Formats: sequence, C-alpha cells, structure tokens
Amino acid sequence: WKDEKARYSRHLEEPLGKCKVAEIERKDVREVRDTVAEDAGPIESNRVVALFNRVMNWAVDEDRAKFNPAARLKKVGEEKRRERVLSTDEMKRLWAELDRDLVVDTKLGGITFSDLPAAVRVRRAIKLLFALGQRRGETIGMRKAELDLTKGDAWWTIPAARTKNGLPHRVPLTKTALAVLKEAIADSGNGDFVFPSEKTNEPVRADAVTKTLQRMCARKSLSIEGLGPHDIRRTAGTSMRKLGISVEDRSHVFNHVSGAKSKVTSWNYDAGEHDDEKRRALDAWDRELRRVVGLEAPTSKVAH
Repeated sequence: WKDEKARYSRHLEEPLGKCKVAEIERKDVREVRDTVAEDAGPIESNRVVALFNRVMNWAVDEDRAKFNPAARLKKVGEEKRRERVLSTDEMKRLWAELDRDLVVDTKLGGITFSDLPAAVRVRRAIKLLFALGQRRGETIGMRKAELDLTKGDAWWTIPAARTKNGLPHRVPLTKTALAVLKEAIADSGNGDFVFPSEKTNEPVRADAVTKTLQRMCARKSLSIEGLGPHDIRRTAGTSMRKLGISVEDRSHVFNHVSGAKSKVTSWNYDAGEHDDEKRRALDAWDRELRRVVGLEAPTSKVAH
C-alpha cells in the first residue's frame, strides 16, 4: 500500500487529506477515480479503483472499517487485450521523430524552455524502451548506481524493490543502449537518476513517457495509432521471436516469472545464471533494431 500510495499521492492528497481509513466515503473514491482518469488516463484510473478495493477489503477484515466504499464502483476505462506491435516502417518513423531537434515555440503552445530538459530526457528513455524492452517505470526510474558500464561487459541491475515481480533483474547493455545512456548521463547533472526531473529530486514521472508517445503519434507526420510504452516492449519481444530467440530466453530478458521460478528462488541462487542467453538475445535484437531504424547497414539475421 505504501508503494502504491506514493505513486498516486498527488491524486490522493487533496480529496483524502489525512482522514482515517474508516472515514473514506464512496464520493471520495469516485473523486480520486475521476481525477486520475483526467490526469493519467482511464486505464490508470482502473488501477486506482482496484487498489482502493484491496486496501478497503483488508480494512474491513481487520475491523478498521465497517464497509468497503469502493465495492462495485464503476471503472471508467475499457480494458482491452494488448496486441499492438509496431511495423518496421512505424519503428523507423518513430525513431526519426525521437531524433528530431526540439524547438521551443511558446506562441504555438509548444514546448517551453522549462519543459525542454524533461522532453529531451523522455525521448531518450523511449529509445531505451526500444533497445532493452524493459518496463516504463523501471526505465525512467533508472539510477546511476544500478549501472556497470565496464567496456565490453556493461550491465544494468534493477533492484528487487523496483521490479514488478520483486526479483532483481540484470539487463545487458547493448550498443544502442550504451549510446543513449552516454548522452543521458552527460545531461543528468550530479544527482542519482539518469533521467532526473527539473522540478523535484526524483526522476521524470513515468506517465510523461506515455503522454509523450501519445502526443508524438498523434501528429500528422507520424499518424501511428494506439501506441503505449508496453507496445514497444511487446514489439521487442515479437521481433526477438521472429529472430529465432526461444520463449525461455525472451522470458529471461523481460524478467517474467515462470511456474518453475518463484520468489522462493533467491537472487543468490541464480544470479547471472542466464546472463549469456540474455546478452545473445538483446544483441540480436539490437542489430535488427539498428538495421530497421537506419543506424547500421543491413546484415544477415542470425538466430540464437
């Protein structure tokens, strides 16, 4: 609850204030639901309603509340099966847009000087989503201390506290990822984060990635429909499958927990066990990505 509350604190603060769990009313939950829907989107709003249900059901079980005010509360977002995969042409056009110089033009309601640093950092983060296929929050929240940039054997180790499944995850850094990180770190100042916010001591907010993608793809020059951060992750996975990379190796790359692997298996037991497979898989994807977006001349595909 503490982690989730921190994530949605700016939405919860005003309507809930410092009220006790037992004092939360249905209208309070409804107000938070609608605020999140407006600020972060309907699907994120659904997640907040689900969170309230979990917390309030716990409160009822523990005799800290008499009822769950979020019970049967209507969700505003329509959940759809995630299927979006970018075509090679879409990848090429989107990458070109990510490389485009940003212009400050307040007269047209565009990017301001104060917005510019975050806008540049978010575009670099999106490139890393392509290069490494990791989750949006894990990528934008990257800390410099998580990186080992040893030449020829560079790694990004995401700590358990920042992964969805609660397991640490080692991600090999590819040629493209290292080039993006070199720029990002040089632009990050002396703080802890690779993509720092100019307004807080935290990284740029994760929803900035989603909003940036939506704005970019809505432009007439791109006209790419329905694209979110997870679609980039899925595109990387689908491309690896087409390159002949096994489902097991893709699972290791994306830190998916299979039935055979659970939280009972500690980091101490299997640290580095699948490093070779992950590096081969991501290096193969990196070569294909660079070919598609025009960073390198075409080469023959080699399945691993």
